[in-house]
Amino acid sequence: MLESGQVIRRELTSEEIQILLDHPECVMFDHWKAMKTHKFSLLQALIPAALSLLLIVAFILMFPQFAEAHGNLTVAVSMILFFISIAAVPLIYIKTDDRNLNKAKENHYKDQLKELLPSKLKMKLFVVDWMVVEKGEGGYYDEDGNEQWFGYVGCGNFFPINKGDELVIIYEEEYKKDQFFGLVKKDPATMSLYDSSRS
Repeated sequence: MLESGQVIRRELTSEEIQILLDHPECVMFDHWKAMKTHKFSLLQALIPAALSLLLIVAFILMFPQFAEAHGNLTVAVSMILFFISIAAVPLIYIKTDDRNLNKAKENHYKDQLKELLPSKLKMKLFVVDWMVVEKGEGGYYDEDGNEQWFGYVGCGNFFPINKGDELVIIYEEEYKKDQFFGLVKKDPATMSLYDSSRS
């Protein structure tokens, strides 16, 4: 068991990186950077309107006498159908968005982890000295007695972290913006990362 102020730093082996990919449920990370759910193409937005126009044209071609005899009704129904199809675009977007998000959540964001996880990773193993659960952050003291903070707001695969727990943080480059960062759950599958005798 580590003591407060003791920090183990090292690079992860390729085997350990594979363990993380095989057990994504053990990695709490910001999956939003790799989510495709918010990329709704213009073509998808045009599909409902195009379908409604096709239906209107098909109706007029199939029933030309009715369309000619009831011109005002045909135009009114056509406009209503067209506007309903346009209003359906946000609903389709939300449904698609929810479906993709739920699928990713069920898989513990496995595809997102695979996309974001770099081939070279570093880690720190330390004892959590304090937690501010309301803010989604915590911290520890390093070897020099300096306060070091970590946060997990917006991360998927949440697991509880308590004061006094050992915790592994994985990262690509420390203190660089937009670099990969994650927290690894202590689990039988990830015990090699929690082995304080390795350095």
